[in-house]
Amino acid sequence: MKGYYFIIFLGLILLIMIVLNINTGNKYDTYKNCPLNGKKTKYTACIQDPQLNNGYIVSVNEIESISVIQQSLNRNDKDFIIKKVNDTYILQNMKDKKRKQIVHICDMNEMNKIMEYVGTDSIYSSI
Repeated sequence: MKGYYFIIFLGLILLIMIVLNINTGNKYDTYKNCPLNGKKTKYTACIQDPQLNNGYIVSVNEIESISVIQQSLNRNDKDFIIKKVNDTYILQNMKDKKRKQIVHICDMNEMNKIMEYVGTDSIYSSI
């Protein structure tokens, strides 16, 4: 009889997770796809958002994509924005809103973890 209650309990937990749509993925999963073109990422770098006055880790498919994103943030043209939602920062492609990355504050330890998880190389960008 105890086994029956345990199965019901597990079923309820699973149902709650489905209803609440809890994301059980890795916190670095969004770094796998480029926010500019949606392709598999190859490079990781830090960019600076002048509006939030902070640096963020971004992964992209092409080195030039870092420049495109950084220039958009510098011009504040809203092609790309970084917004804070609760305690999470999101780099959003405003031309294609499906393309976004959950970005982390620029920190070498965090960047190394991301590069190892996603399989990208580091690039230095001073735009």
